[in-house]
Order: sequence, then structure tokens, then C-alpha cells
Amino acid sequence: MYMTNQADLARIFTVAKLYYEENLTQAEVAERVGVSRPLVSKMLSEARECGIVHIEVRNVVSGNRKLLQALVEKFGLVGGLVVPNAKTAAVQRHNLYEQAGHYLVGETSNQKNLGVGWGTAINELMWTLSRQTVPSVNGTIFPLIGEANIPNKGYHTNEIVTMLANYTGRKARLLYAPAFPDNVEERKLYISSSSFEDLNVLWEKIDAAMVAVYDYPTVPDECTSERFGDVLKEKRAVGNLLSYFYDVKGNIIYGKNDCAIHISLDKLRNSKKVICFVEKATPQAVYGALKTGLLTHIILTEQIAEQVLAF
Repeated sequence: MYMTNQADLARIFTVAKLYYEENLTQAEVAERVGVSRPLVSKMLSEARECGIVHIEVRNVVSGNRKLLQALVEKFGLVGGLVVPNAKTAAVQRHNLYEQAGHYLVGETSNQKNLGVGWGTAINELMWTLSRQTVPSVNGTIFPLIGEANIPNKGYHTNEIVTMLANYTGRKARLLYAPAFPDNVEERKLYISSSSFEDLNVLWEKIDAAMVAVYDYPTVPDECTSERFGDVLKEKRAVGNLLSYFYDVKGNIIYGKNDCAIHISLDKLRNSKKVICFVEKATPQAVYGALKTGLLTHIILTEQIAEQVLAF
């Protein structure tokens, strides 16, 4: 510590009170107390270190805390947002995206390495963020899965990452690889590229992941017949995250011919935060996603939260 005796602590308390409660500038505090401005800055740091000052950043979006707490206790989550129901579906959807956007800004503002998933919901969520005030963040944003060659822009992961990087001030790292290579040999070719090697390093250091849960069968289909054959039906898949399919108990379902290029589950589990967004998924798909143990935070409506808790 910078200072430890009672006289110094008393002076630190005075400086902190003038700065935080009377809203004086550091220069004004220095003049009032009779010390230099740099010393005031050191004393304010000391006030936080020794517990005289406690600064807590609260997310202004609270939602239904009772339902959120029930989800946290039942599924071992860290946090999330349960958006209150609205009178109409249109208003409900608008509120869900707007509040989710604000919530994500708060949850990811201090996360340096941010990974982003895909799908219609994630793409719409990124557009919502573009209409909100988003602070600039010194960090990197990158895809968690390759791109799918389909018209739906929600599956063009590099575009989503580039768009979000522009809004948040982060650097974009792109992955020039398809989500679903045709065969094992083609997959080996892509994962040996410098693009994949760079992303793999970031996947190792991921701080937060933004993903969405989708139903099975998926629309659009994610090459499931080529990757899994009849396994998903036989194992009773209910949903997927980042094109990892699972049953209602949260068991991941594997296919013999699955050559998908996406972050490994081990690396995803190591992320400090895995924030899952839910718009239209069934209660079974959401319940199964929560049972995988991959998620730390979830964003959903009261209606879906109640259905999941009653499942």
C-alpha cells in the first residue's frame, strides 16, 4: 500500500470524500488539501485499494430478477436477463432485442477477446447494437465458427464480426474457412492455414462468447444429413449452439462425418463468459442448452423462462 498509518488514512478519506461526494476535480482537491494533483491521484487509488472507496458498475438493465435467480440456481448460471412479457409479439420482440443490446454492452465492455456466433438472431442483435451507444473497447472480436455459403446473412460470420468491430472499436480477426468443409481432407487444409491458426490462438484466450440457441431441425439446415446421417433423429436432438447439436439432457451428439470448423467445446468452456441469446427456440432446446453446462449467462423472455423452469 502507498500509505498505512491512521493519519494518512484519515487524509485519504478526506480526499476521497471531496472527490466522490462533493464532485471536486483532482486539481481542486489538491488545492483544498494542500498537496500536489499527482498525489491526489495516488491517494484516490489507495482509497480503492484499502476499501475506503468501493466502485461497483451495475448493469442498468435488470429484467425479472426473480425468474433470473431461479434459472441461476437451477442451472448454475452466473447471470443473465429475463425480459418482461409485452402485450403484443411485435413489442415483445422489439423489447427483447433492445434490452439484450444494452445488457450485452454492459457484460462485454471489459472483455478483451470477444467471440461471436452466428444465425438470424445474432445478426439481428448486431444490428440492434449499431443503433445504440456503444463505448469503444480496446480488444479483438472474432468468429466462433466458419461461414456458410447460403443467402442468409446471419451465417456470414466475417460480415457480422466486421460490423460489430466497427461499432465497438475492437479489431476484427476473420476466419477464411467454411463452417462445413466437404470432407476430412478439405478440413485439414483449412485448419492448417494461417487464418485458422490465428483464430485458434484467440479461441485459447477467449474472454467472452456471444451465441444463440436454435431448434433442431434447424432452418436453414446446417448440412445435418451429410454430417450426421440419421444420428440426430436417433439421439433425439432438440437444438444446437454453434452447430453443436444436443439432446434435452444436454448431451452433445456427434456424427462420424462431422467436419465442421468451429471453436472446440473445451475452449468454449474455458471462456469467462458464454452469453446465450434466445428469441424463438422451444423450451426443450433452451433447457437442453442450459444442461450442457456451456453457458454462464442467458438472455430470454419471461414466457420462455417460465416454460423452461416448468419443464
